[in-house]
Amino acid sequence: MVFIERMKFTALFTLSALLSVAAVQTVQGQVSVSVVLDQDIYLSGEAVIATVEITNLSGQTIQLGESPNWLEFSIESKSSNPPYVNRLGEMDMSGTFELGASMTARRSINILPYFEILKSGLYEVVASVHLPYWDGTYYISPKATFNVFNGVEILGFDVGVPKLDKEGNPVGGIPEVRHYGVIQVAYLDKMRLYVRISSQNRQVYYKVVQVCGMLSFSDPRAMIDPQSNLHILNQIHAKRFIYFVCDPNGTVLKRHFYDYYNGSRPRLAQNEDGSIVVRGGMRMQTSMDYPPTPAVEQPPSIVTLPGDSITNAVPDLDKMTKEEKKRYKEEQDRIKKEQKRLEKEQKKLRKAAEED
Repeated sequence: MVFIERMKFTALFTLSALLSVAAVQTVQGQVSVSVVLDQDIYLSGEAVIATVEITNLSGQTIQLGESPNWLEFSIESKSSNPPYVNRLGEMDMSGTFELGASMTARRSINILPYFEILKSGLYEVVASVHLPYWDGTYYISPKATFNVFNGVEILGFDVGVPKLDKEGNPVGGIPEVRHYGVIQVAYLDKMRLYVRISSQNRQVYYKVVQVCGMLSFSDPRAMIDPQSNLHILNQIHAKRFIYFVCDPNGTVLKRHFYDYYNGSRPRLAQNEDGSIVVRGGMRMQTSMDYPPTPAVEQPPSIVTLPGDSITNAVPDLDKMTKEEKKRYKEEQDRIKKEQKRLEKEQKKLRKAAEED
C-alpha cells in the first residue's frame, strides 16, 4: 500500500514563557521533550499529526536544528510480533533556531508518509531530540499511543478525474479514475464517518478526510455531481444533519448544517443540470460552516425563537417544493405577528411616557 501526500511541514516554532511542565514529560539534563497527537483514533491513510514540545530548563540558550535528524521519531506496533514498523523515508527537520532558557518550542509534522502504519492496530510513538554539542545526548519523550482502523466502506464511487496542465486547464485524454470510499469507523463509544480517496484498485491512498461523528441510527446518503465532487448528507443528532462536499483531491468545498423542521426532513436531490442540492429541512448557520457563513443581519425589532433562522434574502418561490413553500409562509407569518406585537408594545410605552 502506498500513501501519496504533499509533504507540507508545519514548521512553526512558537516561543512562550514556561509556566508549568506537564507531569508526563521526562526531564533529562534540563531538557524536557513530549509528543502529542492530534487525536487517538485514525482511519488507515489519515494524516497522523505529531506535535513535539521541547522545553529548555538548562538556564542557558541552546541551539537546535543544525542537522536534518536533530528531531527523530520511532514507532512500534503493539498489535504485531515483532513490533518493528518499517520506515518509508527519512525526515529532513533541519532549520537552525535558538531556544532561550525557560522557553518552549513546538513543531508539528505529519509522520504518516515516513512509517508503514496503514495496518489496523495499536501503535506507540516516541520523539527524540539530539544535542550533539552536549556529548551527543538524546532527550526522549514519553510514549504516545494511537489506534489505526481500516473501517467499513458503506458507500463507494468510482469517478473520472480529467488531466490538467500547470494552470489547471483540462488537457484532454483518458481521465484518471479515483475511488471515493465513504468509511465508517466504530471504536468503543465513538463512531466516525470519513471519506477516503484512493486509486481505482485501492492500492494508492491520496487523501483521507474526516466528515463527522455518527449516531447508531445514522444512514449516510451520497451522490456525485458532474464535476466528480462527492456530496454527503448524514444525521449527526436527533434533528440535525451535516451536508458535506469534497472534490477528488480531498479538498473540502462545503460543510453546512440542516435541521429536521416541522415534519420536513433534509434530503439530497439532483437538479436537471446534474447539480446536487439539499431539499427539505431548515438550513442552520453555525460556527462550523465552511465556507464560513457571515452573521445574519436581523432587524432589531425581530426576535427569533430558538432554532429559527431569518435571512433578508428573497427566495425563488417557483423553485421551492410544496413543503418548502409551506415552511417559508409559516416563517413569514411568524415574523409579521412578532412585528405587530412589538409595535403594540412600543405604542403602549409611548402612551405611558406621554401621560407621565
